[in-house]
Amino acid sequence: MLKLFALLKPLRGSVAIVTVFALAQSLANLYLPRLMADIVDFGIVRGDTRKIYEIGGLMLLVAIVGTICAVAGSYFALMVATGFGRIIRGRVFDRVAHFSVHQFEEFSTASLITRTTNDTTQVQQVLLMLLSMAISAPMMAIGGVTLSLSQDARLARVLIAVIPILAVVFFLIMWKAALLYQQMQIKIDRLNLVRDEGLSGVRVIRAFDRGAD
Repeated sequence: MLKLFALLKPLRGSVAIVTVFALAQSLANLYLPRLMADIVDFGIVRGDTRKIYEIGGLMLLVAIVGTICAVAGSYFALMVATGFGRIIRGRVFDRVAHFSVHQFEEFSTASLITRTTNDTTQVQQVLLMLLSMAISAPMMAIGGVTLSLSQDARLARVLIAVIPILAVVFFLIMWKAALLYQQMQIKIDRLNLVRDEGLSGVRVIRAFDRGAD
């Protein structure tokens, strides 16, 4: 997978833009609860209606900015994933085009179809998920822990204690999902093989049909 990420060099500008938008979105999401607390502390408790409107307007502005950053980040992430998929398909096609006869005997037609279509799409989807979640999730985690420590250090200890447990559960789920994904790829390869045999047999059936006539 790390070798595949090297193919992102032509798209590093768009990746940087996605990172900036993800950072801005995370900051906006982390700032909204703080503004809500300010409304309660300085507006509702004190009965200051003007303060409620001021902080509420700021919350609306932050929410709008966060939404714009989320949409823009998703747009550029999709552009990166699409361009990455195009690069991989081009590399796979060039590689297959220079196969020797012995190499063609090692890979079936169904296997090559799976690699150029389904496998490439799956890698593209993984990159899209990484750009959408893997960048913003650590920022949200670090920012959330920092804000919780600034508000209530004792309560933050509970959050810090739970994070390793959640990480272990997450990695177990990903490990199980990886095993199921490998099984699914084998079945998809088999499905493409059966479909290819069926399409190849059409010509034979037509030939026999013409011969019978």
